[in-house]
Amino acid sequence: MADQYVDMNTLRFLLYDVHELEQLLTNPHFEDYDRASIEIFLSSIKDFADQDLYPYFREMDEQPAHYKDGKIVVHPQIKVAIEKAAELGLLQTIFDLEEGGLQMPFPVHTAGTFILEAANNHVLGYYGLTMGAAALIVSFGSQELKDTFVPKMQSGQWGGTMCLTEPQAGSSLSDVLTSATPHADGSYRIKGQKIFISGGDHEYVENVV
Repeated sequence: MADQYVDMNTLRFLLYDVHELEQLLTNPHFEDYDRASIEIFLSSIKDFADQDLYPYFREMDEQPAHYKDGKIVVHPQIKVAIEKAAELGLLQTIFDLEEGGLQMPFPVHTAGTFILEAANNHVLGYYGLTMGAAALIVSFGSQELKDTFVPKMQSGQWGGTMCLTEPQAGSSLSDVLTSATPHADGSYRIKGQKIFISGGDHEYVENVV
């Protein structure tokens, strides 16, 4: 299994020889990392992918997410994948320390993502959309929003979603018509229709942002 879906030696060559990662690690912002710690991180991701992702990709092809009896059904291995990702810090890599993150060099995050995508690309959307939504809140949200949402997203308790495509818009986002109107109670009323929602409602997180 070790080399069936990713060649770790090639990945290391790209990281250290082509992109000169160790030079980046001399930046004070990344002082908590060295080559040894990066290797431990990547090895833990590879072990996780070997055990919990790669063996299930065919099954997930054959059992896609679907709607049944009033709820969204996704493959049960998604629960394991989210829990293990949170344990390994995979939902924290892109965030700075003061944001509850690991303050990891982005090329290392990308290398880890590459391993996981190669093993089973059914799963990475759940991670990526959760981190993307959390990063949006970190970048533009109030402190109250950050405190409310981000820690639970980084821990895997809550997930993130992306809702873009509309019947009249397709991939032309300038034609999107959905709107959100604020109300006095702090909530928003949504008007419009989305026909594709990635990483949407499922039973393995408490809330989807």
